[in-house]
Amino acid sequence: MGKEKGLTILRYISAFILLSFSAFTVCAFLSTDYASFLTISLSSLRRMPRLQDSLNNAKLELSFRVLKFLCVLALFVLVYWLTDLCIHRRTTAARKLDRGLLFAHDWAIGNYRWWLGRGPLIKRGLILILILQFLFLLSFLVGLPIHYDEAATYDNFIRQGLVQTATYYPLPNNHILYNLVAVLFSRLPIPVDTAIRLPSVLAAMVSLWYFARLAAK
Repeated sequence: MGKEKGLTILRYISAFILLSFSAFTVCAFLSTDYASFLTISLSSLRRMPRLQDSLNNAKLELSFRVLKFLCVLALFVLVYWLTDLCIHRRTTAARKLDRGLLFAHDWAIGNYRWWLGRGPLIKRGLILILILQFLFLLSFLVGLPIHYDEAATYDNFIRQGLVQTATYYPLPNNHILYNLVAVLFSRLPIPVDTAIRLPSVLAAMVSLWYFARLAAK
């Protein structure tokens, strides 16, 4: 009963987050006019010389309007899937989402039970180590000026968005998986130099937790 209740809460929270993010993204796209969208897209792909020809292309503009319609349609489909996820779970998409949530639920419960099974000394020691590591990383996060490698990565990839980060690889600075995550963090209302470093800080904290679990075996 407790597990089912926890899953139900997780379903509603996940549905709310997914729907909010999707609705925000679609609304932002719908509010963008054809010229602005084309300018941003070609700039990201470094094909600005084709801008004027593309602006005068009626078929391309029609495709853009069709894409807007498909985005609205996709949002309605997502609402249907998420509603089904929270209530019936009859569709294949809803069942797959539910399996992912079940995995996340079991992962969280597994970590919680491991923590409950540790003795007081281990708990205090792990908390102390986590705090010390967090303070150490925080001092670098906010005190270390952004250096050349970070600046080049941000200017060439992260700032250009998900498309360029995933498809443009002119030099090894584009660590694709990390930079894709950093793109999302860079949209947070915090300083950019802090945002692009946050994924590595979080990864370090999670790694320490699992190192402690591995060492405890």
